[in-house]
Amino acid sequence: MASKIEEEYRERLARTAAGLGITSDSDSSAESSALIELPLRSELSLGYMDVTEAENLSYTEFAWKFLCLNRIFIEESNEKINGTKEEKADVAAFFSMKHFKHHSESFQTGITPRFNSSSISFWSNIDTKTHGEKRSIPRKLREEEVFVLFNLKEASEIAEESLDIQLRQAAYRLRRLLKKYKEIKHREIKDTKKKKPKRLTLAPLYRKASLAKYYNLYLATQFHPNLNNKEAYKIHFPLESEECSEFDDPDETLKDRSTRAMDHARLIVFEDYRKLALFDQKE
Repeated sequence: MASKIEEEYRERLARTAAGLGITSDSDSSAESSALIELPLRSELSLGYMDVTEAENLSYTEFAWKFLCLNRIFIEESNEKINGTKEEKADVAAFFSMKHFKHHSESFQTGITPRFNSSSISFWSNIDTKTHGEKRSIPRKLREEEVFVLFNLKEASEIAEESLDIQLRQAAYRLRRLLKKYKEIKHREIKDTKKKKPKRLTLAPLYRKASLAKYYNLYLATQFHPNLNNKEAYKIHFPLESEECSEFDDPDETLKDRSTRAMDHARLIVFEDYRKLALFDQKE
């Protein structure tokens, strides 16, 4: 059976303008418990993470690895791998990426993954030899996007403070738009009587060693169905599992901890992978 968060993900995807060709829940639920054969990429990408080497990975690389465990992303990137430029852009936008990248590609292969949470898109025309006096930008604004136009002429000819003023005005306008956007989304949630999604705290869940454990747990339970939550938890959270013996009901404690760990892992795969790239900007 597909998890609740996966079902909600599919419902949201089905409501997009293009629909992205996603299958219905009834079509996909039969496959959700089956072993998924991932196309070969690299031995590292296909295998479990070495927790002791987790510190060598960037948070953006963690974000990509978790996204590549997302069954819906796997389906969509497979379907649109030979699609049009617009179809690929739709897939990238839905999964909060700047550019389309197939799930079978390792982080280092092809285009480096960039996520909307920590990067921007921009176009410029500062060299007429390259783009001419006027450059056309073939881009339509999607829902939730904002276009801001800066002019460098005054900063170049008068004073660089002109750019600082433009940046402050842009930040002010963007924050006002963000406030308005949040209000709109809050009304939508209220109108549909949906519960506001719970957010996880940033630590210790997002320490790199912890991320590697959650990645391995999800991989073991979702891509190798012979392992249940408790069995996988004992393998990938050995110290935490041993602590359960100190409680009055060790088995129930283990069950509770493994369930919560799996919920955390699933949330990163479907939602919070977008948040991970933010940490690279803080280091």
